[in-house]
Amino acid sequence: MAELNECECITAGPDGYTDLTLKFKTQDIVEELVKTQGEPAQGDVLTLALEGALYDGTLIEGADCVVVAGKVPKPIHAKISDVNGDGVVNMLDFVMLAGNWLESAAVDD
Repeated sequence: MAELNECECITAGPDGYTDLTLKFKTQDIVEELVKTQGEPAQGDVLTLALEGALYDGTLIEGADCVVVAGKVPKPIHAKISDVNGDGVVNMLDFVMLAGNWLESAAVDD
């Protein structure tokens, strides 16, 4: 696992590490952050970790720091609240939520 406390970003020049650039859809990353950590706030410094495997099975890992530069759009929150996945947050979502209210999410072995 990558060491997640190495966020010593600088703007004065190169940090001495060779960079590898990966491209991801911002929307996908923001949705996952909201699901797992709640809404990020402007100015938050977050460490994003990546683990995976190459086609030959070689394991890879890495991490990088990002600074949140703006607020999370409301449609992302709405998508997370759309319990039944019909594209609208309404009473049907509430009914599904209410039907499981105070139920344990633990799975019996």
